[in-house]
Amino acid sequence: MPKRLTINEVRSYFEQEEYTLVSTEYVNAHKHLTVICNNGHEYDTTLNNFKYLGKRCKRCTEGKAGEKLRNPIEKVYDSVISNNFIFIKWIDTYKNNTSKLLVKCENGHLFETDYIRLSKRCQCKKCYENLVSEKLSFEYCEVKVYIESFGYKLISNHYKNAYSELDLICPNGHNYRTNLHNFKNKNNRCLQCHLEECSGDGHWNWKGGITPIHHFLRNNLDEWKKSSMENCNYKCIITGDRFDQIHHIVSVNLIIEETFNELQINKNNDLSVYTNEELLRIKSKFLEIHNHYPLGVCLRNDIHNLFHSIYGWGNNTEYQWNEFLLAYT
Repeated sequence: MPKRLTINEVRSYFEQEEYTLVSTEYVNAHKHLTVICNNGHEYDTTLNNFKYLGKRCKRCTEGKAGEKLRNPIEKVYDSVISNNFIFIKWIDTYKNNTSKLLVKCENGHLFETDYIRLSKRCQCKKCYENLVSEKLSFEYCEVKVYIESFGYKLISNHYKNAYSELDLICPNGHNYRTNLHNFKNKNNRCLQCHLEECSGDGHWNWKGGITPIHHFLRNNLDEWKKSSMENCNYKCIITGDRFDQIHHIVSVNLIIEETFNELQINKNNDLSVYTNEELLRIKSKFLEIHNHYPLGVCLRNDIHNLFHSIYGWGNNTEYQWNEFLLAYT
């Protein structure tokens, strides 16, 4: 078991990076510490985020990126008009292309955006959700009949729209939660049944129980992929061309390591060593942590490969991405 660091050792590490540690107590690598960066900004971080994930002062990082990515303010106003939005006010003082502004769409919905999204023809999220919901607009009784036609039982007493959560019982008696959009279009059915089906030699992909844990976890990122593509307007964010890859700003392997550390479960690449209950806990914690990190970015293959040729495959951090963005935009 690794030796626990002392507060003086932690303070010394921050000082090597020209940061000042304000906190006087160190518990572990995942507990918050207050620090001051070399530009005098005070903020909270953890030793894990700072040392292993390479996260530095957000204000400094955004400032450096913004200095290179700043357009005349008139161009920002023009992009608001070209998207058929109405400018309401600045949320932040305009400093760069990531400065937030409040706009109103043609249907009267207020939302925050920035020049980067406006320049890529962003869409009002509320309008998009309403459009999808209209396509999947049903009465409660219709939803109940549809779900129960598959042998499932609908427990929820109300149906709002395609994205509202519904409580179900599967044909094997397992309780679980989903929404109509996932149930109907993605065939997202009972996870516990899926794990049981994939856990024996009757399954087509059975390999003696040896299924890499990272494959299992990565297969649960459909919503993240969809949100990432929408956020990038389905284009490479560097060139504006058609994209090929969705790049994780923080590598999945780091998120998986953090998941097992928080759960205090030993990591094993063989799925068969875990019970179904443990896999459900691992998946839930992985998605919880994964959603705390930035959305992915859409990239062309050549740019994606260029990034990894510089920084390697795996153990990639937000700091590396920001540095790459500064150099190649």
